[in-house]
Amino acid sequence: MRLFALICIMFGLQSCQDEGEKITVYTSLPERDFQEMIVAFNAVHPDIKISFFRTGTTELMSKLDAEFLADNPKADVLLVSDDIVMTLLRDRERLESLNEIDTTHLPENSYDSSKSFFGTTLLGTGLVCHSDFTPPSQSLHALTYPEMKEKVVMPSPVFSGTSAVNLSVFAAHNDFGWDFWKKFLQNNPLLVKGNGSVLDMVAKKGRMCGLIVDVLALNAIKDGAGLKFFYFDEGAPIIREPIGILKGTKNYKNALTFVTFILSKEGQEKLASLGFRPIRRDVPIPKIYEMVGPLNEMPMDARHILNRIERDRIEFSKALH
Repeated sequence: MRLFALICIMFGLQSCQDEGEKITVYTSLPERDFQEMIVAFNAVHPDIKISFFRTGTTELMSKLDAEFLADNPKADVLLVSDDIVMTLLRDRERLESLNEIDTTHLPENSYDSSKSFFGTTLLGTGLVCHSDFTPPSQSLHALTYPEMKEKVVMPSPVFSGTSAVNLSVFAAHNDFGWDFWKKFLQNNPLLVKGNGSVLDMVAKKGRMCGLIVDVLALNAIKDGAGLKFFYFDEGAPIIREPIGILKGTKNYKNALTFVTFILSKEGQEKLASLGFRPIRRDVPIPKIYEMVGPLNEMPMDARHILNRIERDRIEFSKALH
């Protein structure tokens, strides 16, 4: 460290400052959208450089667990799909409490009581269908009907954090349970890695309908894709893409600056411009959401889902065979 300090003195203080003005973000947000957020952030904070690792939440957590095992976590900030993952990390005391965050314009159910993580957007799962196909009804039960056999594509719960949450939400629901999943799987849904693959498959008529988060489907419809989208009559499982800071980061100040920006009015307006439903109450919802009506949340107890999610994944894999 002394040698590094001497080198900094020899070549000017700016090089020392640059060395510390970096953060690493692990995220499951679509790469194109996250790149846009970086551009917006750097327009306000040009001196803070951001590197990121992007993959599905399940794979992201496997990477992070391996780094913790080696006592070498590389992320400063996590921006992942759901509260379940963040609740687990909080319980393991791996997240900082961000008491500096102003929650004036944030709904109380959008952040953890200890302020360890904060929702950034509202994403509801529904059904996207090619415009040439109309499902027998808008009930979730319709996925089990004979007319839907080999018509549906969905993200695999083994890879997608959002899909894993949906799996447990439906399995825990009194009106669905495992009976629903077993009947649905008898209709041979196609399993793919993520929501982007679902959209691509339905757009190309590889499958006529797909379980997907609203923002991807609605953005595609806005861009002219021959698709339609609806939430199920019974409601929608909702994820909030929570953000948090790993405990022990050496870049806490810069990490907090980034989290604060994402939750600020300016950051939320940028998310809205990308088609996301903002979490802040003082930022308007994109007009494209008017075509699908209100987002009614399907009941979900994060603690209950956390306790069963791995068991449900195993049960799902067994039901495939």
